[in-house]
Amino acid sequence: MREKLGLGLAVVAAMALGAAAVIAASPGETKLGKCLPTNNEVAGWTIIANTYKYCPTPNSLSELYDGGFEVYVEAGIIKAASQGYKRGSKKIIVYIHEFKTATQCKSYWSKEVKRYGERYGKTTVTARDGAAYSKVGPQVIGNIYRGKVHAKVVALGTDKGQQEATAAFMKKISERIGKNY
Repeated sequence: MREKLGLGLAVVAAMALGAAAVIAASPGETKLGKCLPTNNEVAGWTIIANTYKYCPTPNSLSELYDGGFEVYVEAGIIKAASQGYKRGSKKIIVYIHEFKTATQCKSYWSKEVKRYGERYGKTTVTARDGAAYSKVGPQVIGNIYRGKVHAKVVALGTDKGQQEATAAFMKKISERIGKNY
């Protein structure tokens, strides 16, 4: 009984440490985080303090996606991160995912682009493997993939500036993925 209790406490402690790692990591400390733009790397856009989240395992995706994270795990996502950016009152949130394989990543990207593009139209962006965005309700949603990494750029607002910023973020993310993967 004592061994079982000790093992149970070790598992709980390991889970707590794992959760702490999700919160404690910074973008520069993780391969996936290094794919996110730094302050002013996209002209005029700065990181919103304390918005970086890193999910190092499929099970930790629940930290990023509250409810329904299993869909992402089933799609093949093994790690994820997100970070917020601002320029004046404008905001952008970037979600970035590493997949088990490049094939799974491309398939996920294709489904996302099709889902938004068929209903709202799409604008293609020149960035290595694939990039496109759509104006969806009150936001611009861009999807990009390169190899086994996918990113979703969500710009709050649909004006021309937000569309241009979405494209600029996608290009910069593609460049950073190429340097880190």
